[in-house]
Amino acid sequence: MQEAPADLGSTHHGGLARAIAAYAANPNDVTYSGRVLAEMLHGYVLLDATGTDRSEFSTGAIPAGSHLQFAVLKDDDTELTGLSAFTSNETLQVRHPGVPSDQLAALVVPAPDALRLVDTLGADFLMIDHGSVSVRMQQSMTHSALVGPMNVSIRTALALEAPLRHTEVLAVLASSEPTDELVVAAEKSSIGPDGDLSHMVLSTAVNSAGVRVLSAFTSFTEAMLACSDHSFFPQYIENIRQIAMNNGLGGVLLNSATDRDVVSAAELEAIGPRPSP
Repeated sequence: MQEAPADLGSTHHGGLARAIAAYAANPNDVTYSGRVLAEMLHGYVLLDATGTDRSEFSTGAIPAGSHLQFAVLKDDDTELTGLSAFTSNETLQVRHPGVPSDQLAALVVPAPDALRLVDTLGADFLMIDHGSVSVRMQQSMTHSALVGPMNVSIRTALALEAPLRHTEVLAVLASSEPTDELVVAAEKSSIGPDGDLSHMVLSTAVNSAGVRVLSAFTSFTEAMLACSDHSFFPQYIENIRQIAMNNGLGGVLLNSATDRDVVSAAELEAIGPRPSP
């Protein structure tokens, strides 16, 4: 489970900031916008609430029934409105030049919740950061990123640096709940015209040792980045473990297009069967 930052100053979604910078340099490449969405499915961001009455939040806690005033952006050319999110307190300050830091107000939220708020508040877009390095995601894009399962715990582990990444991935898999899922991809040509899956060919890859492994993903968004021409199916983690072991594969490759990790067949066996849902 991802742990919330202690305060605004310690909030920094580095992976998202790097994805935004890459997108800003390649604005016409959908791969880079997809990576921004993938980074929005884990970690934390700041929602701009500058202008909210801070007097009742002096303890840092938000009392029940409080009303936060989120900053709303308006596109004067299109009349569309948007929600602002930020990868760090520093980028929030860029939005409010000249405003003392102790006058800024923001709410630290899980990044996926910021995507959900676009729908909840009826916004037309989400603007992440401001200035020359920023990205504007239309509501249709933020909504699509929320379709299907999202294994936030594994995606959070994958965002860690090696070797801690692999250690944490194994720990998350070993403590997974029966209903926890990942996504597998199948070649569309292997699916019968009536939806028959009996001859479905799942996507695999070859790891650095030349061994074929099953490809699995933490979300549909991650799967789209790796193999957009495939069909995607949620599977319980235990089902994925069994598929890899029963078909003589060398393990499972997680999120091949972004922060990746390989769990070997021996490690899958050591994890042992997960409880049935």
